[in-house]
Amino acid sequence: MTRRFGIATGIAGALVTAGILVLSLAVWGSSAAVASSGTSTSGTAHACHPGPSADCAGADLAGANLSYRNLSNANLAYADLSGADLGSANLTGANLRGADLGDADMMKANLKRADLSGDNFMGADLSGAMNSNLDSASATSAQYVVCHTILPSGRRPVQDC
Repeated sequence: MTRRFGIATGIAGALVTAGILVLSLAVWGSSAAVASSGTSTSGTAHACHPGPSADCAGADLAGANLSYRNLSNANLAYADLSGADLGSANLTGANLRGADLGDADMMKANLKRADLSGDNFMGADLSGAMNSNLDSASATSAQYVVCHTILPSGRRPVQDC
C-alpha cells in the first residue's frame, strides 16, 4: 500500500551531515528570505531570518527581496546584499558595516542611525532614502564606495568614477 502526503503551503527540510547543517526552505507564494550566514563556533551553519534585531552578519542575501521589511537593529555587517531589494525597508539602527550593497535598490529606505561605514554602494539606487549622510558622499570618499550610485537626493556623487 502506498501513501502520499501533500503539502500545498510549504516545505521545509533540514539535513545534518558530517556536522554541517543544510537548511532549505521553499514557500509557495512567499518571498521569505532565508540565507546561510556562515558557521557558528560549533562549526555548523546557521540560517539568517531577516527581521528586527536579526543576526545576519556575513549572510549571503544577494538578490533577496527585503522591501518594506522591518530590519531595525539587525546585524547585517559584512553581508552580501548585492542586487537586493531594500526599497522602503526600515534599517533604523542596523549594522551594515562593510556590507556589499552594490546594485541594491534602497529607494526610500530608512537609514536612521544605521552604521554604513565601509559599505560598497556601487551602482545602488538610494533615491529618497531617509536619515543618512550619503548626500554629501563623493566618489573619492574613504568611508563609502559610491561609484555610479544614485544618492538620496536623486543625483550622482560629485566626481563620479
